[in-house]
Amino acid sequence: MTVTAPDEADLVVQARAGDAAAFSELHRRYRRSVEGVIRTQTRNASDVPDLTQETFVAAWRRLGSLRDEHRFRAWILQIARHVVIDHARSVGRRPVLTTDDALALDLTESTDPGPDELVDLIDLAAEVRGALDGCSRRDVVAITLVAQFGFGPTEIAEALGVTPNHAKVILHRARRRLRAAMA
Repeated sequence: MTVTAPDEADLVVQARAGDAAAFSELHRRYRRSVEGVIRTQTRNASDVPDLTQETFVAAWRRLGSLRDEHRFRAWILQIARHVVIDHARSVGRRPVLTTDDALALDLTESTDPGPDELVDLIDLAAEVRGALDGCSRRDVVAITLVAQFGFGPTEIAEALGVTPNHAKVILHRARRRLRAAMA
């Protein structure tokens, strides 16, 4: 007898009915994605665990407001973006994309660059970070969703709350502005 894992929609329905184990499974499946979105939008890497927890607490409380059980991933990523924005407002700073030491270490371990290459990568990361600092939050989110998480236009649209065609336009313009800022 083969037992298949419940799909996202089934887990959402079960969690709405008060099944904490179902919500725990949703947490397990989407924690890394939520952390990634939060990490790209906050300056302080030490805020990521607290903001991730706050995101899932908010999702648990608002689970009844999710209209389409099949869109939990996009819905919780949107909650994560709002949690970061609310946090930034409360501490009086604007969230931006940063490259922390863990990401730099991941890059160096996977490609094993030499010292010269590492210096070039660090310089490039600083240049990209500087260019992204001048971009709007929406541009940063769109570029990050594609570059870091491999999102397509439909998923970007869900995360930003726009149509897929509008997401394509947002991404095209964001890339163009980033290229101009880097030039």
